[in-house]
Amino acid sequence: MVEIYLLGVICAILSGVVAALGNILQKSAVNKIPREKDDENIMGILIKSPSWIIGSILCYGVSTIFIVLAQFYIGPALIPGLYAAGLIVLAIGSAKLIGEGLSLAEYIAILIIIVGVFLIGLSKLDIPVNEIKNLDYRLLIRMALFSFILIFLWFLITIAVNKDINRKGIALAIAGGILFSLAGIHLFFLLIVANFLFKGEIQAIYIIILIAAIGAIAFGNYLGIKQTQEAYKYAQASKVQPTQEVPKQIIAICIYFLLFLKITSIISVFYILFGVSLVICAGFILGNRQDQLEDIDKKAD
Repeated sequence: MVEIYLLGVICAILSGVVAALGNILQKSAVNKIPREKDDENIMGILIKSPSWIIGSILCYGVSTIFIVLAQFYIGPALIPGLYAAGLIVLAIGSAKLIGEGLSLAEYIAILIIIVGVFLIGLSKLDIPVNEIKNLDYRLLIRMALFSFILIFLWFLITIAVNKDINRKGIALAIAGGILFSLAGIHLFFLLIVANFLFKGEIQAIYIIILIAAIGAIAFGNYLGIKQTQEAYKYAQASKVQPTQEVPKQIIAICIYFLLFLKITSIISVFYILFGVSLVICAGFILGNRQDQLEDIDKKAD
């Protein structure tokens, strides 16, 4: 249904916007700490700050709820691209936070993101949870193979990191993006199984998939966050964040065509490929704003 699809698209966009807004509020709270208190326990000060508390709730609570709803309504293929709408809030908010105006290039990048997100929405590469009536063995085999390939790629990149210190930050960013994608796919399967169980369709295989999905989500998110934070030590945030979006966007498209074997029109393929390309390019243009926010965040370390 069109209404359900639009609701899913809105949830995906809001997840990115809310996360970015929460990020800005957190950085704003850090920025308000007087310099004479820099040597004190910064976290002890932050947990008393309403802005920091609200920002944390938005980042890790509300945004997650929107992600789950978007996964339920439209599936994982479109979410990374639509989530990028948060870059607009991040750019405007960080500019206000440091008292600067946006450059012409940044205004153009914002316009590019709007066009990109619009095109991604038009592609309609949705996989609603309610559309999945059963988990046949062929889909489960493809899912296991898909997960294995992602883990194998992540392993290779992680090993290669230690051999090329000059590209370590970028490599870690890519590795983190793969792990986040792995977690996103398994979140979708968790919702599928939960939907079956909610309808009273209790089978042993569903319980096994549920446990495996929870493990993959925990594994992907924990190590993804860890490697992303480590990437910041070796590369600027302006390179880490946009680079990490590349595998996430590519894997999301692969989920639709290779994992679920969906077929769509040529125009939809054009919309998704062109839209994602625009979003990735704009992300690199707006990446400098992330650098400025990270400089603020270092105060809390």
